[in-house]
Amino acid sequence: MDEKEKETQAALSRVVDKLLKKLPGADPHLRGDQARVNVSGVPDVPHAKGPQPPTARDRLAVWGRVALVLVLAGVIQQWPYGVDCGYALFFYMFALVAVVVGGVWGAISTWRLRMGLAHVIALLVIAWGGLLTLDRILPRVGYAATQASWRCQ
Repeated sequence: MDEKEKETQAALSRVVDKLLKKLPGADPHLRGDQARVNVSGVPDVPHAKGPQPPTARDRLAVWGRVALVLVLAGVIQQWPYGVDCGYALFFYMFALVAVVVGGVWGAISTWRLRMGLAHVIALLVIAWGGLLTLDRILPRVGYAATQASWRCQ
């Protein structure tokens, strides 16, 4: 190495030595392996617990949600008012949206708790609500063979 490189190396080693002395627990004389670091000041960090298995109460609550939405999906066929046009149609459509949203709610809950049968039931409720909704929407947007309107004439 030439003289300039030696000076650069010496300057860099002085900078590194200064930075090493600033480290907590570092040996102020840089004697190498002789330095002992006190590790008793390191806080005890609790380990994160994994996902907890669902309790019986959790499972019962999810089955209650799915059963509630399933009953709503079944009873929607017994709608007591006309569903052809006007406000009755809008209320019926609102009830169908409630069926679909309830099915999504049940599907998310069952997915999180890994409840297969309840999840399939929730997905079927979503499909049923979607089909009933399409049955009312498609004739009004001109997609079906029969035509219908949103408002009563």
